[in-house]
Amino acid sequence: MNQMDLHMKEGLVAGAGVEAISGIGAVVLTIIGLAHVFPELLLAISGLAVGVGLLFEGAAISAEHKKLIARIAPDKLQQINIDMGMSVELIGGLTAVVLGILSVLGLDATVLMPAAAVVVGTALILSSATTQRLNALRIAAATEEFEGTALHVARELVNGSAMTQVLVGMAAVVLGILGLIGVDSMVLTLVAFLAIGASLGLSGSAIGGRLFGAIKG
Repeated sequence: MNQMDLHMKEGLVAGAGVEAISGIGAVVLTIIGLAHVFPELLLAISGLAVGVGLLFEGAAISAEHKKLIARIAPDKLQQINIDMGMSVELIGGLTAVVLGILSVLGLDATVLMPAAAVVVGTALILSSATTQRLNALRIAAATEEFEGTALHVARELVNGSAMTQVLVGMAAVVLGILGLIGVDSMVLTLVAFLAIGASLGLSGSAIGGRLFGAIKG
């Protein structure tokens, strides 16, 4: 394995690791918030955690995806449109960070955080197909199997994760909208970010573990 390959793979593992850590952190914070311990503050911080995870993951993937695609399908580089999906994820992450910071600073979290849930949920839905495809490429790159059955198996490994991302995104949008119209805003938004955090944590852990195992193996 040359230095470029090692650097690329380590970057992919780091992106998945931050996604997992931020997701798990959001889960812990929202559970504590649902227990009525500083719910507004912890909701805002969980939104920040989710936003940072999405930003870091999107940035890491954006930095590496062209190398991945060039290795797997160099003649089809222009046919695989990943930039749009990653841009959506970055926008969702940035929105969650900004609204989370504003909520921490004392603005109305019962309005800002439901809005963040809607934006992040929409981003998860719109980027799900891209995330699914790219996670398969990441696994293929880490295992150095780029064609045929190996790539097909890698895609199958992330199908469930992509479907979960869509369902969580839809739930977050619905819960965020209900929160915006005043239906138990704090509780529903905490539940929305709990679901988002769980999705990120599980996805990041699964993909990161698979990549890490491939590198060490």
